[in-house]
Amino acid sequence: MENKYDIYICYSRKDLDYAHAITRIIESGGYSYFFDYNGIYSGDDFAMRINDAIERCALFVFLLSENTTQSRWSLTELSTAIGLGKTILPIQIDDSSAEGRIKFMLGEYQRLKYVNLPGFENKLLERIASILGENDYETITAEQRKKISQLLRSVGMGQKTMSLNS
Repeated sequence: MENKYDIYICYSRKDLDYAHAITRIIESGGYSYFFDYNGIYSGDDFAMRINDAIERCALFVFLLSENTTQSRWSLTELSTAIGLGKTILPIQIDDSSAEGRIKFMLGEYQRLKYVNLPGFENKLLERIASILGENDYETITAEQRKKISQLLRSVGMGQKTMSLNS
């Protein structure tokens, strides 16, 4: 089956602001993505659309938080992606730890974790480019970086950036 999306974004609705911030970064890199907030419409068969999008993505981004670890839908989506052999990129967006079932499901996946390091936007795009097998990626312009930084600050991510350490 041909990929329709570069990236599928899995998140809890309680983390919608973080998900929007991540989509803006992904858009700035020129990647296509499925984000249910913009990809499912009235009358759609929700479960079928989610399953189809997971099947047709190249990379499954999982926003790991206390909220996603408690969301039945997020766990179902993650389980589906793992079952389909999708590449998983967990991005930890809070200080919660992966416990129980989620810890087992994510196993040894390398996570992007927010700590006090600059350059989250570029590091995320570098990781995506690496996973998708691209030699280069569109570098974020200064104006895009400014807009993304403003957005990240507005959702409480401005003082936090990421580390490639789990």
